Amino acid sequence: MSRSPRPRRTYRPSASTPVHPDVDLAEVNRLWAAIESSEEPTSSIDEILDRNYYETIASYDQSARLGRRLDLTVSGEKVSAGSLDINIAEDILRAFSQEVDGAATAQGVSEMPKLELAGISRGSAILHLVPTGTEAAPAGDEIPIVADRLDAVLERINRLHDLAEREGDLREFGNSAPLLKGLHELTKALDQHNLQLRLRWRSATGAHRQSSLTDRARAHVRSQWEDQIQSETLNISGLVVAMDLNGTFDVKTSIGRKKRYTIHVESQENLLRLNIMLGEMVHVVISAKTRVNRLGIASPPRYEFVGFAASEPTLQND
Repeated sequence: MSRSPRPRRTYRPSASTPVHPDVDLAEVNRLWAAIESSEEPTSSIDEILDRNYYETIASYDQSARLGRRLDLTVSGEKVSAGSLDINIAEDILRAFSQEVDGAATAQGVSEMPKLELAGISRGSAILHLVPTGTEAAPAGDEIPIVADRLDAVLERINRLHDLAEREGDLREFGNSAPLLKGLHELTKALDQHNLQLRLRWRSATGAHRQSSLTDRARAHVRSQWEDQIQSETLNISGLVVAMDLNGTFDVKTSIGRKKRYTIHVESQENLLRLNIMLGEMVHVVISAKTRVNRLGIASPPRYEFVGFAASEPTLQND
């Protein structure tokens, strides 16, 4: 999460501090003035150490990389220090995996990044995840830069988490529906167990990324998933190819582009009253109902039976 730079706090030696005779006091004063006027670094101490360590080893070996790691810190009333119920862990990891896949799709990554659980530590419950695949190494004639696709994926996820935490407009990610659905699944899993999540990532170059999903973010995502129903009436013609006594029958259209519709009837009794048979040609009027949330994400339409058409329809829904 980003923090605003603030003035650096320093501890300049007092005027009474003994000074070596060879020291240029004017130069020392200029140095302290420069330090005091500069901004305090926004990075954490451990990130500064990691970045410096990486720069040191990379100066000797350009192919040197740090071990990548990803920590998910889970906190809440249902979490004991250093332990986590297996069902809760499964819900969170499944939802987070869906979010990672969605971010990878948005980044155009064809090979989905894979993570594995490496352990659980104390401090609420910290799930330690490590990448199972290697980074993409450059070809012989390419610039010697290693591409870390997982870092790009997690950078996108962190930006989304930060936006949710700030109650921002999630439509910024409107072209990444799988990622938004992954976020929804993750917040649902946290909601189910009343938990909060903190994500911390260290890349192979020592760069850190972190974000949180607190009650505030969960409530915001929940509100964005409130939907309304849009309805459209269609006339279709086709063969009855399946029936289910729970109250549905399937029609496969026979004119134009073929499509299969699962049509819902109110009850088993009403389905039997239609007196239709498998393989029979039918002309029916149906209502296509689609749920659309505030982010513009639509669920698959539900087709409901309205009645039989008087004649074969002239318009087919492709």
